[in-house]
Amino acid sequence: MRIVTDLDRYRGSIENCFRNVKLIILVCSGKGGVGKTFVSCGLAWYLSEEGVQTGLLDLDLHGFSTHRFLGIRVPVRGYKEENGPLQIKRNLLYFSPSIFVGDSPVPIRGLYREKAVLDILSSISWNSDIVIVDMPPGTGEEIIIPCRYLRNRASSIVVTLMEPVSMKVTERLVELLRELNVDILGMVYNMTMVENIKLFKLDTGIMNIEKLTEIPYVPCVLKSLVAEKSPYAECRELREYFRPVIEKIVEKLERCKYRSV
Repeated sequence: MRIVTDLDRYRGSIENCFRNVKLIILVCSGKGGVGKTFVSCGLAWYLSEEGVQTGLLDLDLHGFSTHRFLGIRVPVRGYKEENGPLQIKRNLLYFSPSIFVGDSPVPIRGLYREKAVLDILSSISWNSDIVIVDMPPGTGEEIIIPCRYLRNRASSIVVTLMEPVSMKVTERLVELLRELNVDILGMVYNMTMVENIKLFKLDTGIMNIEKLTEIPYVPCVLKSLVAEKSPYAECRELREYFRPVIEKIVEKLERCKYRSV
């Protein structure tokens, strides 16, 4: 007689929650503050405007901020987890623990971090072709768990700055993703220029990963966030910086759909 473990229960529940999803994109960074959430939200926003049924899942347990980039006020009154993710615009579903706790700090210690990630992955059902996951920064257990459970249908995008400290920790993250057999779709280099001035001149080819796009500093983004509005709705120039990544993801999604037929 087969003994069913907690691991089996989580795995089955997670598979059930993602059963309708064709492709999962794990947006990762080696350290915080490089623009990972900005990129995650931008990908979800622009994919939904391309007509792709898109989900955005916030797993950054210690730094929930996706709601700010989406222009959503939290906590959301009357929300019930059993109703699934929120529909915040056409073709875009969204879930973040900030829906419950707002901007309040959520101190999670030790093994409870692992359980929190597993609970989120196994309790929210997605009816989307693609789910963008805003991952926690770094190379800790919060990164390893989603990679292990989702890697069969997941590709990753790595976000970094082109400065020495960020590039060094990004190398460690890339090494981890490769050890976990997670497909790396490419890299996004954020904050590369300010007013046409190139900030860094580093060899970005050392990790042998495709560069998907470079995003400069866009002043409109900060102005939008201060006004509690989504920069993707307010800053028209952003779309062109995201376009190469969107095209790459849509191409990958079409191949996944073809394989699933």
